[in-house]
Amino acid sequence: MFGEGMIDPADMADKLVRLKTDRDIIMIYCPQCSKRVEFAVTHPTADGSHYQGINVPERIQQMMEWNPKDVICYDCKRYIKVRLTLAKTRPMDLEATIGAELSVT
Repeated sequence: MFGEGMIDPADMADKLVRLKTDRDIIMIYCPQCSKRVEFAVTHPTADGSHYQGINVPERIQQMMEWNPKDVICYDCKRYIKVRLTLAKTRPMDLEATIGAELSVT
């Protein structure tokens, strides 16, 4: 569709967002309804990358931080509690459990 040397506008928008961000996105699944849940993490080398909860690179696992109130399943209208466990047998495990119900005002 686009000629040689041309870039799709949506792809360019994604690239610009990556240049401006200091957060990465982690994707997990809600333990109650199995819907996709994404939340932002910060660490010194964050560049807007997206990771699944099971494949976060080792270089950022010990440094990443997130706001627990940002981990929400909007389908269940509940917070998801995420706990990071570092183990010798596997690089990392993100355990997600159901938290408090959201207050709707």
